[in-house]
Amino acid sequence: MEEIPLTVSIGKLRVIVHGGYGEIGGNIIEVRCGDSSIVLDLGLSLARKNRIYSWPTFDVEDPGELFRLGIARRVEGLYTSWTGPYNPSEGSETHILAAFISHAHADHVYMLPQLNRSITAYMGETAAIIYRARREASRRRRYWVDAGIEIRTFRSFQRIRVGEFTVTPVHVDHSIPGAYGFVVDTPEGSIAYTGDYRLHGTSESYDGRGSLTLDFVEEAARHDPLLLITEATRFEDVDLEHERNVEAKVASLLSSCRGTVLATFSETDVDRFRSFYRAAEAEGWRILIPLRHFKILHSLEKMDRRLGLRLDRDLVTPYYRGKERLEKWERDVIEEASKDGFEVASFPEDAGRLRGAIVLGFDAVRREIMRSGLPRGSMAILSHSEPADEEGEVELEKLLNWLRNYSIPSYRIHCSGHIYMKDLARVVDEVRPRDVLVVHSEHPDVIKRYLGFG
Repeated sequence: MEEIPLTVSIGKLRVIVHGGYGEIGGNIIEVRCGDSSIVLDLGLSLARKNRIYSWPTFDVEDPGELFRLGIARRVEGLYTSWTGPYNPSEGSETHILAAFISHAHADHVYMLPQLNRSITAYMGETAAIIYRARREASRRRRYWVDAGIEIRTFRSFQRIRVGEFTVTPVHVDHSIPGAYGFVVDTPEGSIAYTGDYRLHGTSESYDGRGSLTLDFVEEAARHDPLLLITEATRFEDVDLEHERNVEAKVASLLSSCRGTVLATFSETDVDRFRSFYRAAEAEGWRILIPLRHFKILHSLEKMDRRLGLRLDRDLVTPYYRGKERLEKWERDVIEEASKDGFEVASFPEDAGRLRGAIVLGFDAVRREIMRSGLPRGSMAILSHSEPADEEGEVELEKLLNWLRNYSIPSYRIHCSGHIYMKDLARVVDEVRPRDVLVVHSEHPDVIKRYLGFG
């Protein structure tokens, strides 16, 4: 049975949450005024997807599977149809004028290849670099090409007029660069949408001063919004960690380690990479990076000068898993890295590089690493998000069992990419919306009452 989306009506304005209410991720929020709409984010609930699929052994091929299994919600006029593998239809008439992507995390951009080709997609310049790099460094899937989609990029405070809507993107701090919130002006008034955000990233002081997010807060308040649509992922049992603390803790572990450090964190978390990078540089360690992670970072280094990302050729080594046949994208990344002065390693052939190295994304090469044997005194640093569902808990337990079997101690050093409740209360006090809609959370009603609404 098809779920009925949550709808908030304000005069002729309707906000329809097709995905992201009562769950973490999967945001698809339609803003409709009269006969036309825009959509904020094109996500998919990864928790729903992971209940059935297991990447890479069993993943989605035909997007129709997502709708039949209730993983994705049908939205009138939003999606393309397929005339065959790799062949999306040219586009069909729709009331949806544009789709605005807040950032390049999969739970906000996953459904972009399914977009009706009559709809223009907008995303930040940095987000577009990350999105394209990830697609170039992935297997080309039959029904997931984005050919025919017009993708326009923006930067902060660029006012974008689409029909009766004027959208102003403003940068926010999140665990991926190129993240934005949106202020949407309509004939009925303004609404503000935060995307995913925080006030405790690398650039901020401990009270949030200097945060990119405060620019969004100030702009949103200036528009006197009828509604603030905010994420509120972290509600219970929250560790108040700051990104600045991550670097110090990693450096401390590196200074005491005499073997190899196996590390895990999101390949799009540039703040986290910088924390590890600076710690490695200070302690005299090298960093080994899997090819797709390297492709993302190298693309940002070359194409987004404002980001100021630097990859020292003596400190960073891209690596791949040795096998008889590499995929085309792997060969392309190896060639690109070599031409740009990086020495490329493979496992298990280059196992001698392991001592004194941080191995990022080690999960994919566990078997090759262990065939060679890790130096005595090695450790693991788990710097990814804590499991959000039962499937994640099972995968973490498998990893811990493996590490335990090889006598490798593990340490958790992580800082959330999502806003803390104390900071969310501050944002609401400063924006002063007439109402609040909580998304990207399993406890929207509880949090709304905490914020003084409802």
